[in-house]
Amino acid sequence: MTAYKLVVFDWDGTLIDSIQRILTCFKYTLRDAGVPWPGEVRIKETIGLPLVEAFPHVLEDCDPEQTEELVEIYRRHWLGKEVPESTLFPGVVELLTWLQEKGCCLAVATGKSRVGLERDWKNMDLDRHFSHSRCAGEGRAKPDPDILQQIMEEAGVNPADTLMIGDHVLDLDMAKAAGVDALGVTTGSVGHDRLMTSQPLAVLDGVGGLREFLT
Repeated sequence: MTAYKLVVFDWDGTLIDSIQRILTCFKYTLRDAGVPWPGEVRIKETIGLPLVEAFPHVLEDCDPEQTEELVEIYRRHWLGKEVPESTLFPGVVELLTWLQEKGCCLAVATGKSRVGLERDWKNMDLDRHFSHSRCAGEGRAKPDPDILQQIMEEAGVNPADTLMIGDHVLDLDMAKAAGVDALGVTTGSVGHDRLMTSQPLAVLDGVGGLREFLT
């Protein structure tokens, strides 16, 4: 196995299958706010960004006051019962367990809120796998390398010993800016060819192929 000491994962679209849940929450949020639906493509372009950055991207002339209102509506839907829960991609638990057995420190770097990440961790019994994490508002947003650099500093691991895995060019560009190796996965909202423009080590069909890649 390649001797990475720290493996950092994005969350939505990388470890959990949440794209339809995200799209549904956006749809309900814009419906409640009386805003026309801009289409899935426009929404998917924002996945990975903090909500406070996503809504101004989706809607022209979205001022801070409207953004705050939309974020609050979105969070009510996300934490409510109306939208079906996200599910883990196949093989995730086995992969995380294998990496830990190999001595890897595991972390999450996500544009998701802290409340949302910890809710997923609790529902899926995954918090025991991760030693470090950074969420929206805990550093500069991707593709700025800030949250990844924070994780490496906290873990005491150098960029050369770190691997970043994500489903979006934001994840891969963040890794590149931090001097960290990266792998893309096509389980999110971005296809193989676009992910390759960020020059990762490789683009996999999903994290299920990571074990084979590293051995």
